[in-house]
Formats: sequence, structure tokens, C-alpha cells
Amino acid sequence: MEDNPYKTPESDLAIEPQVSRSLWWKLYYVFYLFLILLSIVAVVFGDQIDLLDFINTFVSIVASLGLYGYVFSRKIFVRRIWFPVFIVFLLSDATSVLLAGGDFPAGLDRSYFLTILALTWLISVPAYVALYYYSKQKHRVWN
Repeated sequence: MEDNPYKTPESDLAIEPQVSRSLWWKLYYVFYLFLILLSIVAVVFGDQIDLLDFINTFVSIVASLGLYGYVFSRKIFVRRIWFPVFIVFLLSDATSVLLAGGDFPAGLDRSYFLTILALTWLISVPAYVALYYYSKQKHRVWN
């Protein structure tokens, strides 16, 4: 021990490095933002847009903020908000599928429409997973 009381104390504890997501997550985030941008363009300039399209686009924008927080390990708002956002995001996608039901857009047959829905869900699965993990208290960004 030194006799200098003004010297900053030293410690053997190492600061844990910040989690860095893989390049895949970052590319997925950019792709997801591109899809949201397309959705915004469709909502603003589309001919047959309804309230559900506005709601789904808004929910996707909010979910993209959580996805950003997960991918880049940043705190966005507070942790408690992200599990309800995850649930609303999941439900908004599910209700859009259920409400579409048998009402297919003009010119689309059933198999083509179901293929598009399946691809949409496949593309969204990583975002669901990211939001779920981001909402948990164990996630490093909240500790």
C-alpha cells in the first residue's frame, strides 16, 4: 500500500467486453429496415391501404428500435417496455394473417398468397427472437 491518499485505487477486476453481434445480425437489421421502408412507401402511396396496414407498419418501426438495441447492444427506452412490444409485434403479424383469411389480394391464388405469408414469417423469426431476448433482464445490456 502506498502512502499517497490521492492516488486512484487499482483493481484486478477486468471490465467485461461489450457483446458484439455477428455480421449476420447487422446485415439482417439493414435488410429489415429496407423492408420497413418498403412498407412505409406502400402505406403512404398505396391505393388499397387500411388501418391494419398503418398499425402493422407502426409496430414494425417500434420493433426495429428493439432490434437495433439487440444487434448493437444499446439501451433503448427501458427493459420493461420490450416484452409487451414483442407480444404486440407477434400479435400484429398473427392478426394480419388471420384477418386476411380467405380474402386474397386481387390476382393472387391461394398457394401464392400462402407462400408469401410463409416467407414473411420466416423473415420475421429472427426479429421475434431478438426482441424476446432483448426484453429479458438477463440480457447484458440491462445489467
